Amino acid sequence: MESHANIREFVASHDAEELVTEILSLDRIRPIVMLTCLPGEEQTALDPEGVIAASAGDIDLWLVRDQGLTFQLRELFKRNSNRFEDPENSHPCPYRGAAGIWWPADRERGLVRRELVVDPNGNYGEHHQKKLEEIVRSLSLKPRSGFDAVREELEAARRENEEIDTKLRETDAKLKECKGKLSEECRLRRRAERSLRDSGGRRGDAACGPSFKAEVAAHWADNICTPGRQLVSFDLALGFEESLKSCEVVDRETTVRVVARLVGGMKESLSPRPLRKNRGAHSGTRLDDEGNEQFRVNLKTNTPAAARMIYSQRPDGTIRLISVGDHDDHIR
Repeated sequence: MESHANIREFVASHDAEELVTEILSLDRIRPIVMLTCLPGEEQTALDPEGVIAASAGDIDLWLVRDQGLTFQLRELFKRNSNRFEDPENSHPCPYRGAAGIWWPADRERGLVRRELVVDPNGNYGEHHQKKLEEIVRSLSLKPRSGFDAVREELEAARRENEEIDTKLRETDAKLKECKGKLSEECRLRRRAERSLRDSGGRRGDAACGPSFKAEVAAHWADNICTPGRQLVSFDLALGFEESLKSCEVVDRETTVRVVARLVGGMKESLSPRPLRKNRGAHSGTRLDDEGNEQFRVNLKTNTPAAARMIYSQRPDGTIRLISVGDHDDHIR
C-alpha cells in the first residue's frame, strides 16, 4: 500500500508554540506520531521507515531531532495540561529517544488523548519499535473516515472504566461512612450509659428514677441514636414518678418515648411551650423550685383529655422532669 504519511522534521529553531497549537487543534483529523533522538544522536531512536510501513499513510510523522525543542514542548504541554485526557501524566512529551502519539481531539470535550512509548532506561530497540508499529497500525488500519469510530470505541471503553472506578470509590466511601456511623453509635451508647450512671444519685431523683431513666436511655439507644444526636443529662423531680403512676390517660411506655425524644436531640419535634401561671397568652411563665422556667409538651394528641408533661431546663442544659397530668389538671 502506498504511503501518504506527512513527514516533517523539526530542529531547535522551530516555533514550539506553533506545534502545540497544531496538536491541540479541534480541526485536526490525523494522528500525530512524534519520534525523538537519543542525546548526541542525529537519527531518531526508533525507525521512521518502520512506522511509515506500519501505517496506511493517514498519519503525520514528526521527527524532532533537537532535545532542546522537546523540553520546550514539555513545558508548553504542562501549561496546557487541562487540554489532555491525562493531565497528571509524568511524561507530557516524548524525549531522549521516546515516541509519542496524539489522537485527534474529542470535539465534544475538547480533549486530546496521547499515548507515549517511553523507556525510563533509554533502551529503545526492537521491542519498542514493534510496540510503536502495532499502535500505529491500529490507528491506520481503516481509512480516514474510520478514525472517529475507532476513537469512539476506545473512548467508550475508557469511560466505562472510569464509571467502574467511580462506583468503586463511591462504594468505598459508603463503607467508610457506615463504619464511622457504627463507631459513633457505639460511642454514643457508651456515653448514654455513663450519663445514666453519673446522674443516678442527683438531688431530687425519685426512688424509682434510675429505672425510668434506664428505660429512656434504652429506647433512645435503640430507636433515636444517630451521629449528631446526643443524650442530654436529665433527672426526675420528687413526685414525677408518682404523678406518672396516678395519671390515668397515659401509660408509662408512651411517656418513655416522649422523654427519649425530649432528651435525645428531638425536642423541637415535640413543640414545647412555656407553662403559664394563668390561661392567658400573656401570663408569666411558671418557675420550678430551683428558679428555672417550666415548659409543657403533649404526651398524647387528638384525644379529649390530652396528657401533658411538665419539665424545666437548667442553665447547664440538664432537663428536669417535674410531673405528668391530663389537660384539665394544673397544666396550662
